Amino acid sequence: MILLDTCILVGVIRQDERMLGWMARRAKAVLHTSAISVMELYQGAQTRKDEAEVEQALSACVVLQIDAVIAARAGALYRRYAPSHGLDAFDALIAATAQVTKLPLVTLNAKHFPMIARLEQP
Repeated sequence: MILLDTCILVGVIRQDERMLGWMARRAKAVLHTSAISVMELYQGAQTRKDEAEVEQALSACVVLQIDAVIAARAGALYRRYAPSHGLDAFDALIAATAQVTKLPLVTLNAKHFPMIARLEQP
């Protein structure tokens, strides 16, 4: 079980060979993503074709919702890491989701997540 950051799903949608190879090696893993990543992916979709590609990528994932526990943790992470690491609210919510669910986070942006002990980069 792993939590995919938005950038990983973007790589899959764009058919990035590195992401596709990485995903193929984890074919049996249960993939999760945050509802925040869903929003970010749809935000970037410019056409109906783009939206269909987003839907296809998300169909492989369990989407984790933001609840009060995750929101509170995100607020604390934002307060601590925004000034020193430029953490934005969306990444704070993704980081909090990883911490609360105890799932390893897969991202290309390790510098955004210094608070995540179980971080993986493809």
